[in-house]
Amino acid sequence: LLNGGSAITSATTLLNTGANTFAGTNIFTGGLVSTAASNNTVNGILQTNGAALNIGAVTLSGNSTLATNNTVAAGANLTVGAVTGGANNLILNAGTGGVVSASSFAGTGNLTLTNSGGATFAGNVNANTVALTNTTGNVTFSGLLTAGTLTTAAQNYGLLLNGGSAITSATTLLNTGANTFAGTNTFIGGLVSTAASNNTVNGILQTNGNVLNIGAVTLSGNSTLATNNTVAAGANLTIGAVTGGTNNLILNAGTGGIVSASSFTGTGNLTLSNSAAATFSGAVTANTVALNKTATGDVTFSGLLTAGTLTTAAQNYGLLLNGGSAITSATTLLNTGANTFAGTNTFTGGLVSTAASNNTVNGILQTNGTALNIGA
Repeated sequence: LLNGGSAITSATTLLNTGANTFAGTNIFTGGLVSTAASNNTVNGILQTNGAALNIGAVTLSGNSTLATNNTVAAGANLTVGAVTGGANNLILNAGTGGVVSASSFAGTGNLTLTNSGGATFAGNVNANTVALTNTTGNVTFSGLLTAGTLTTAAQNYGLLLNGGSAITSATTLLNTGANTFAGTNTFIGGLVSTAASNNTVNGILQTNGNVLNIGAVTLSGNSTLATNNTVAAGANLTIGAVTGGTNNLILNAGTGGIVSASSFTGTGNLTLSNSAAATFSGAVTANTVALNKTATGDVTFSGLLTAGTLTTAAQNYGLLLNGGSAITSATTLLNTGANTFAGTNTFTGGLVSTAASNNTVNGILQTNGTALNIGA
């Protein structure tokens, strides 16, 4: 029990198997390994001078810092076991070059990653605020991340939420590396992730009736982007260019949210489940494009729409194909709003558009030897 702090020069490996305590400021200049202990209680600063710090299970009995960069900015690797935090805050700092390898964090205090050459949290993290100040490479959460607030800095690192997340406050991610959202990621207060170089999505990324604004997206699995979790009205959903591969994407802005999308490129399906209106500003290429439901607004494709199959629902919205289209299968449009066919629209398998209140044509509307049945 080092209750009054310590200053140890040589590299130190503690072999005792009882519970250790590090209170006050404890400096292990040459590094520290304390993994044999049944537990390590920390209350204060436990640091090294550019040498490795490897500590097993930790219980915080006060606000604490684990660091490897004392007097040496580059730091060193920092390895820490499961942390039981209580209401206490924990700061991790491995310097500019040290890698943080952490297990889990359970508490109501704050968890701050001040600096590292990359960081991985292998287990679940539950904290009041998770602040990722600076790093190089990626900050990876392999387990579920639960936090009242999540902040990132305007630095070139990626945030990988590989185990899902539940974040309460409105979140704007400022980091400029590539982000990953795997599993179910719920940003209750809304999410903006437009600074990232790319956003990989594999699963459900959703808000509870608050704005979801995400930049360029790569799908690595069938995915859903939604703003109507627990709030039927939803909110606006804005999404950049989507590279879909063979994966399917569902967009759902609820009954009141507007979808503002860029392009979609892939061989999977693109489904608009619900929205007050939707606009795709770029080209859309997909296997099936399904426009299941929307309010009285329009679903607008400003670029070329290319799809094996196009379906609409018997709802009062318009379909505006302003950039032309190339649809392979026989198509019957069931929506009852006003449709527009601008440019060259080719329905290879035929087209029926008699449910629409009106059909505006500006260009070529054609089939490949199959029936064309269009109302007023």
